[in-house]
Amino acid sequence: MKKERRYRILVVDDDELLRAALVRLLERFPFELESAASGEEALRRLKRKTFDAICTDLEMPGMNGIELIRHVRRSAAGTSIVLMTGRDQDERVQGAGADAFLRKPFSADDLRRALDAAFQRLRAPGDEGEAR
Repeated sequence: MKKERRYRILVVDDDELLRAALVRLLERFPFELESAASGEEALRRLKRKTFDAICTDLEMPGMNGIELIRHVRRSAAGTSIVLMTGRDQDERVQGAGADAFLRKPFSADDLRRALDAAFQRLRAPGDEGEAR
């Protein structure tokens, strides 16, 4: 029997309680999880490890989610990105380069669907659901 692939996900949010809640939500699924409190910390983690996906907040002090996405697209272009925001999807958000968007508040199922949509980018035709 084929073992299900465990995607590696980095959760990025400056709000400690929200970040911990997101990790708890994602622990329901077969993911390897790490978290970062800022865009800068996320970039440091990306230098040491490859992630299949990043779930990042839009509004953070220092490097915001859009700036993080730009860095990720230059250095880890194959990483899928879910942008989480409490705002409506304006032009800035829509043009950010994320693979999926989530408007807060959202459920665990909403988050899983957004990640599944983002993971579609990782799958090549004929891979039968196996990512990179």
